[in-house]
Amino acid sequence: NETLPKNLPYSYNVKIINRNNEVKWLQLSSTNLIEENEKVVVYGTAIDITKEQEAKIVLEKTNRELNLLNNATDVLFTNFNQQNLLQAICEFLVKEGGYALAIITEMPNINEINSLQILAKFGLIEYLEKLKINNDSSTYTALDTTFKMLIEKKVFVSNNLQELSEERPWHKEASKEFNISSSIALLVELEENKNGILNIYSRNEKAFDENEVSTLKRIVQNINLRLKTFEIREALEKKSYSLNERNKELQVFYSVSQIFQENPLAFEENVSKVAQLIPTGMQFSEHCKAKIFFNNKTYGYPKFDETNFISKHREEMLFSQNNHFGFIELGYILNDEIKDKYAIELFLPEENKMIKTVIKIIGDFYERFLMTEELHTTAANLEMIFNHTSIGYALLDLNYNIVSCNKILQDNYGNNMNIIFKVGDNILNDISYERREVKRTAFEKVLQTKESIEYEMYHENDEDEDKYFNIQVNPILDKLKNVIGLCLAVNDITEKKKKEIESIKISNELVRRNRELEHFSYIVSHNVRAPLANILGLNEIFKNNKLTKEQEIEIINAIGVSAKALDDVVQDVSKILQIRFLNAEVKEELCFEEIVSTILKSIAKTIEDKKAIIKIDFSAIKNYSSFKSFIVSVFQNLIVNALKYSKENTIPEIFIWSEIKNNKVQIHFKDNGIGLDLSKYKNQLFGMYKRFHSHVDGKGLGLYMVKMQLHTLGGNILVKSKPNEGAEFIVYLPL
Repeated sequence: NETLPKNLPYSYNVKIINRNNEVKWLQLSSTNLIEENEKVVVYGTAIDITKEQEAKIVLEKTNRELNLLNNATDVLFTNFNQQNLLQAICEFLVKEGGYALAIITEMPNINEINSLQILAKFGLIEYLEKLKINNDSSTYTALDTTFKMLIEKKVFVSNNLQELSEERPWHKEASKEFNISSSIALLVELEENKNGILNIYSRNEKAFDENEVSTLKRIVQNINLRLKTFEIREALEKKSYSLNERNKELQVFYSVSQIFQENPLAFEENVSKVAQLIPTGMQFSEHCKAKIFFNNKTYGYPKFDETNFISKHREEMLFSQNNHFGFIELGYILNDEIKDKYAIELFLPEENKMIKTVIKIIGDFYERFLMTEELHTTAANLEMIFNHTSIGYALLDLNYNIVSCNKILQDNYGNNMNIIFKVGDNILNDISYERREVKRTAFEKVLQTKESIEYEMYHENDEDEDKYFNIQVNPILDKLKNVIGLCLAVNDITEKKKKEIESIKISNELVRRNRELEHFSYIVSHNVRAPLANILGLNEIFKNNKLTKEQEIEIINAIGVSAKALDDVVQDVSKILQIRFLNAEVKEELCFEEIVSTILKSIAKTIEDKKAIIKIDFSAIKNYSSFKSFIVSVFQNLIVNALKYSKENTIPEIFIWSEIKNNKVQIHFKDNGIGLDLSKYKNQLFGMYKRFHSHVDGKGLGLYMVKMQLHTLGGNILVKSKPNEGAEFIVYLPL
């Protein structure tokens, strides 16, 4: 009508449905030609643009979905609490999404499907009002999509709401009246263990295709994430607030304890300070006042009974041990600011616990206060006795603070231990760290059992003197048999202990020497008996028989051999007796390297014959003060043995070195010789006349003398060895 009269060309797109019910798009265009007779001839074309048009629709839809996602993100990050966010999302979906109605409800119980609580709504509210249970109600019957979602437990889409509503005719009527054709229900995670449902309604049929559903799901995912941040932030704020309140309460505990510890005897003054301190632990401390009533006295806020409080809280305190009664009362002063806060709980359960803990602290210190007073009375009564005794005494309270001590404690014990005892000091703080726990354990045991304990201790003072003390810890009991303190008694038993130790040492030495003497006597008698019997027997033969000259010479030679054996025994006994009675020799400063060098020179021929390699290292300790003859004898015996028991066809290697371990000097003699089987011979190795290798000359006296000489010096010797793997002798000498 517009183009033909004006003889203008035209073009337009048209949507058609063909016989196969396929949607096609055609572009129709024409050019008009007016002939001479003014007849209009239309030259037209029709082009199939279905693909181009479908691509254009997809592009427009994609752009719309992207815009929805982007704009939804803006909505999410410009709202900062749950309620505002839910309402803003509903408005956004209607205004920018083009939907008719958006509703967010709480997730109903399957048994309460006909009662929905709506959290946010926007759009065609008139449709929603049709679903009210009654006009005055704030609850609604379940929406069709909500119902289906609860049944099927997944996102539910209806692109033909008229058919869905057949089951619920009132929904069908409302949908028809307001031309609502499609709807979708999606799960919203409101907070932990609490979900909601987002219902979206559209007037368009098939409004929620696959792409639309995918876009809405992504929007809901972002909503859930944003709601989660609200939940986390709120939880953090609650925890932070709770932590701050707990810190305030802990500060009250600490401060109350400090008040009583700093001046435990000023009990009334301390209670007054505590009454002023308690409100600082309350959540609205600036509006809170407190008073403490105890022993018929009131402490704290002076006008407490005249003040108008909006709320009060009272905790009673009764100390059964002494039947003293009291209470702590707190109140929030009535004013406009606190009125606004009155809707929340003013006195928290944790604050009630705090007050009860404060009461316990007061009770504990009050009992200690009474005990300390009684202890001071006891100290005054015992002071005269303490100062006229040879035993050191200290009276301690239940915290181990010194209430009283006498001069003897300082003179006999304190000066030796480098401790200065002062009244009021905690005795555990004065004691060295390594002894502190021993003392603490002893004190705690007496407090628990109410029984005395006694023990002895050793200490080496700054002058290197050995000191021994007898320690007694006794409980001090009141009339009710309760422990109110401790009495520490310290007695210097150094002289007595030294005599006991010396007596034990002498006794042990006598026992040892007696055993050695018995063993020595047995061996000597055994070794003397054989050659002596030979001499006596030969003598009888010589006297009672007529012998040839050759027989006489043979008997005389045999007597000579036996006499020589007897002389060897006498010589051995002489050597051993020299060790036992080492009184004439004096200790001197010895150089280990010089001693070994002298020994090696004396046996140089043997070393040369065996081509032995001997290495020494006395860098750990070079010099030592001792009896030279003993040290030379020990070293020479061990070096000669190492050479004597070397392997055939093997160059002997001997390594001698020194070290200091466990407060002992150690000299090692290690060789690569034939070794020996310690599993067989360990207990016999250092015995008198014990030999283990018959192919080597010897009497079995060397190692016996080494052991005796080292014992005389206060030392010892150990051996490590295996057959054919050499031996290592370790000499131990006292520093």
